[in-house]
Amino acid sequence: MKKRGFTLIELLVVISIIAVLMAVMLPSLRSARERSRRVVCGNQLKSMGTAINVYASDNHDALPLLGNNNVQGYETAKAEKYPWRTYMAYVQKNGIDYPCSVGYLHSSGIITEPEIFYCTSSVDWKFEQYDGIDGKAWPAYPNKSDPIVRTGYSYFPQDQKLKETITVFVLGEGNRTMSVPKLATKMPQLNSDKTMITDRLHLLDKVPHTVGKQHGVNALYGDSSLSFVSNEEAFNEKLWHPGSISNGPGTDPGIFRSVLANMSRSK
Repeated sequence: MKKRGFTLIELLVVISIIAVLMAVMLPSLRSARERSRRVVCGNQLKSMGTAINVYASDNHDALPLLGNNNVQGYETAKAEKYPWRTYMAYVQKNGIDYPCSVGYLHSSGIITEPEIFYCTSSVDWKFEQYDGIDGKAWPAYPNKSDPIVRTGYSYFPQDQKLKETITVFVLGEGNRTMSVPKLATKMPQLNSDKTMITDRLHLLDKVPHTVGKQHGVNALYGDSSLSFVSNEEAFNEKLWHPGSISNGPGTDPGIFRSVLANMSRSK
């Protein structure tokens, strides 16, 4: 008896069914993978929170500096005005590696595995970009004309009492003034209700833990608690200026500080 094979139409039907099943399953798989990465990222932030407490106890309650006051142009006062410096770990000058921000946790020997400084959902600026270059382990510099090692997190500890007024341009609304916390430099000054470290805040389309149109970041607060932040006030497109590289929170201090001020803990 002659065996009957599949007809072309039957094969096309099977292929169509498989394609439909994959289309249904892939978003769920991507979402599950992202949830797993979010957990890893959160654990890394918790490790940095523990390290900051150790660093402060070893340095008379001082928090890691934003920037480095020993390198001209990268002092803390100037670093506050350039949000992209909140995710610097090292800057090299005259062949010397100077730590900045969370980089102090590495230079002091508290965190020995620098992979912790890179969110697993980051779409750029990964650990591999700064490790093993010309045989030099992290921190290594891929661009000799831009000797900076960047991380996947924004570090800006906020003060519980001291505030300052900033101006931020909101699309369709114009300039808005806001009162925001100043930079905290000592552990007792930390605002327990405000963020200390978050996933890198740069451009809206590069927010690490984005699923579909839902943007969100892991955030470590001043009391060392962890929360996933995705509230509308923090990720308002009118505030982030999507599509404009020059006006996102990565380069605009007003937008950066207002985004931080609007970050609410998840319920």
